Amino acid sequence: MRKSFTHFLAMFMLCMGVHSLNAQTVVWPTADVNTINASQFADTTQIFQKTATKSPAADYKGWVSVGISSDNPAKKDSTHWIWSRTAKSKGAYVGSLRPLVSPTAANGAAIFESDYLDNRGVAGQAALGTGASPSPHKAELISPTINTTGYTDLVIEFHQYFVNFLTDCYIQYSNDNGTTWSKEFFVNDEIGQLESTINPLITTNTDSTKKRVILYGSQGNANFKVKFVFDGDYYFWAIDDVKLINDKFYDMQINTNFYAIPPSAYTPVNQLDTIRFLADISNVGTKTMNNVKLQVKVWRDADKALVYNSTSSQYPTSVKPDTAYENRILPDVLPPSALSQVGKYFGSYRVLGDSSSRDINPKNDTVRFEFWVSDTTSANSVVVAGVSKSNYTKENANTFTTRLGNGFWTGTEPRSVRYGVYYRINKVPATITTLTARFNPKAAAGRRVQGSLYEWKDANSDGRIQSTERALVAASDSLIPSGVANANAWFNFKMIDIITNSFFYPKANTDYLAVLEYDAASIAAPVDSNYLNMVFNDATYDYGAMRYVTDSVGSPRYSIILGKTTESEWSTAGFTDQTLVPVVRLNVLPFKLTNTTTVLAGNNKMVLSPNPVGKDNIVNINIELEKNSDVLFRVMSVDGKLMTEQVLNKFQNQNIQLETQTYPTGTYIVQILTPDGIMTKRFVKAN
Repeated sequence: MRKSFTHFLAMFMLCMGVHSLNAQTVVWPTADVNTINASQFADTTQIFQKTATKSPAADYKGWVSVGISSDNPAKKDSTHWIWSRTAKSKGAYVGSLRPLVSPTAANGAAIFESDYLDNRGVAGQAALGTGASPSPHKAELISPTINTTGYTDLVIEFHQYFVNFLTDCYIQYSNDNGTTWSKEFFVNDEIGQLESTINPLITTNTDSTKKRVILYGSQGNANFKVKFVFDGDYYFWAIDDVKLINDKFYDMQINTNFYAIPPSAYTPVNQLDTIRFLADISNVGTKTMNNVKLQVKVWRDADKALVYNSTSSQYPTSVKPDTAYENRILPDVLPPSALSQVGKYFGSYRVLGDSSSRDINPKNDTVRFEFWVSDTTSANSVVVAGVSKSNYTKENANTFTTRLGNGFWTGTEPRSVRYGVYYRINKVPATITTLTARFNPKAAAGRRVQGSLYEWKDANSDGRIQSTERALVAASDSLIPSGVANANAWFNFKMIDIITNSFFYPKANTDYLAVLEYDAASIAAPVDSNYLNMVFNDATYDYGAMRYVTDSVGSPRYSIILGKTTESEWSTAGFTDQTLVPVVRLNVLPFKLTNTTTVLAGNNKMVLSPNPVGKDNIVNINIELEKNSDVLFRVMSVDGKLMTEQVLNKFQNQNIQLETQTYPTGTYIVQILTPDGIMTKRFVKAN
């Protein structure tokens, strides 16, 4: 299987006995002793159909399930597809989900239930047994021999319902009665972890459950077979109403795994640059599409105003079947002036052609994305204890913890690691004040972790970071305390200029690497406890295409930084794919912070109440400034530890609620830093 499987659900899974089935169990649609509810089929042509009548409906009997593997090899014969009258999984974790919606759902459907096979469902958890088949599973659902003489490049159509954890779904065909099989035709790759295919409750809207796959290279003959393969961990895949289609059709598509998006999910309004667009397109139909174009649109979410609309004709007059075009950059750019209003934006790519209205699968013509222009003022009303939302980040979804495999190091290397994120500073004046990161502190408890900022110039344009190409410009370290209860804790690192020992002022149009650096003391067992577990953003979007789209000064954009030591070469990729983005944020103040000794006077006010903090652990901070200004809001302990920091643009009068539940007992300093000076107050947390 293509994915590696992490069995962190194993602790929840109980086993019980299961009726032993043969490795090949007839399930679709022939009724025999091993087929549950197969008698529900009034007409087998409803179960497997094709548009022509090359052979009678009786030829479509005799589907078999073949158990290929289980985590327990002795249980592979229990790893089988079944016929479900309800077309609904019985698994413990997905059993409450609705059944498959398909034209003949009332007659049931074929289903592979990884969840149920592993833990025997809700009822099965009440009684331990030994018959369950632990995941991961691999099983095939194989058709009988079908006479497809005269057909080429067949299309298989089916209705499905798939709920994913870590699973590959694919189809293969055989032209020689199953002796050899074709390459895998993967389906459902766009369904992410803990996501599912669209499956409406309205039974009349069955087109949204339909899937079509072109079986390229299939040659019609009397010995044709096709099979569906489930390969992975959880949850289930239900299939119904399978057809073979030989009609010629139009089908253009966007490659859903490779298209350019803005290089950061959140970009400060003062650091915006021109945004360029690129997408891979292909003709997966069997008819030539003429006058193909790629259209990109971007809307502002607040008022749904269209801020960008461009169409590229950088393709041949005719795009033939099974033809792809990659890395075609749109000539038009989205200028920063179109994004001057802070907030959320969303965009779309769409591939068009003369016959788009007759495209057999219009869903794959379009992909969508989101991004934000940030000044963080929308978060002013509540500042979360320990960390605030940074104004420069690639995050766009929830986070999860993972660790590098031990193969990343040789057997004699200490488990030291560097990881982080690439950012571009486009404009100055600016001050980089803080690097904020989220990671599992357990492995580093009692040791020091450094938050670092490197200036990088890719002198040889190889997309990798040699030690001679990077220079440390700002940093601070932190002693990671023992006994931190939160497995994914926030840590703030003040970016202190290593030369001036003051705030760091970046250069314009310069690449910077925001990196966490951890040096392990040894390789003492267990090795996975001697380096930082990294918290990644489980990103919706893949930043990999940004490598091929240059910005206004001709520089590619990158995402991920990974390395071992200060001397080693670092990679701009290196994790399993570009969607794993470490949670490393950067605060960029839109002015040069110099007046840190000048006290704001006059009518500038800051009032904290209650002080000391009450039982609700909330400090209300009412701030009134004489003029509208960009400011830096921060809270520190009296010994200088940064508790939280937030860049506030165009700020004047605001009440901030500071949550202090996680703050230790003690005295804290609240600061407002502006281009004109600084204002400071203290509060006490007594309990």
